[in-house]
Amino acid sequence: MDNKKLAIIILAIVAFILALMFVWVIFLNNALQEKIKSQNTVTPTATVTATATIQSKTDEELIREALIEKLSLDPAAITVSIGKKSESAVFGSVGATNEPGGGWFVAVKENGAWIIIDSGNGTIDCALMDQYSVPNTVVEECYDGALGKSVTR
Repeated sequence: MDNKKLAIIILAIVAFILALMFVWVIFLNNALQEKIKSQNTVTPTATVTATATIQSKTDEELIREALIEKLSLDPAAITVSIGKKSESAVFGSVGATNEPGGGWFVAVKENGAWIIIDSGNGTIDCALMDQYSVPNTVVEECYDGALGKSVTR
């Protein structure tokens, strides 16, 4: 057998093996997609239950959870007090149970979730309040960096 015929036979065998591997990969991919699809199926009952659980919490509970997560606080030792509130923003205080001190926080509601946008012990930044459209009925006074002083909103 000459080298040309041998090369053609080897090339045909390699092409056949590659074709088999290609078919095998497609088969495995389809099988994997079917498995993922079957695992990701959500029953309507699970969706309804999850929605009902979320809606059963009050704004205060949701704000408390957001503070615990944002500030890495111990859930068993946190006190939260809502000072001023609108439909979209809250100003309040947060501290540790049975300990003096604490600080203030400002939260806004975005897409149904409360987000802590600022917290501390000092001044509140006016630019941040404007950025999140916090009403002046919730935060009446803040620090204006451009003016270099606290202002009434």
